[in-house]
Amino acid sequence: MNVLVPCKSCKTKVPVGDLRRNDKGIYVCTTCFSHGYLNPHIRDLTPDKFKQPEVKKEVKPVMVEERVSYYCSNCKFSFTRPLGAPNKGCPYCNKEHTVQRRESAQDLIKNIDESYLM
Repeated sequence: MNVLVPCKSCKTKVPVGDLRRNDKGIYVCTTCFSHGYLNPHIRDLTPDKFKQPEVKKEVKPVMVEERVSYYCSNCKFSFTRPLGAPNKGCPYCNKEHTVQRRESAQDLIKNIDESYLM
């Protein structure tokens, strides 16, 4: 016969065999016992072979590569390539003479400003 007893922490009824005594001597359920109701110094008693070494993560600077936008007038595919990469045509339809460099809005404004200043 399973006798259900309320946990003194969360008031959930659990079988007597699932109760554990915490550091204050109060019987709590295994859920409350494992969720940090333990005394903090007890957690540090794990053997060294089970402890995972602390790994220091190095932050590497991200290299931002400038890319140029292109547009294929044959298949309407938009793509980018690194600045200075050879123009090999459209990677989608493989046509070479249909790829046009797509200028950004800033480039268009800059070109218009330069044409009016001349």
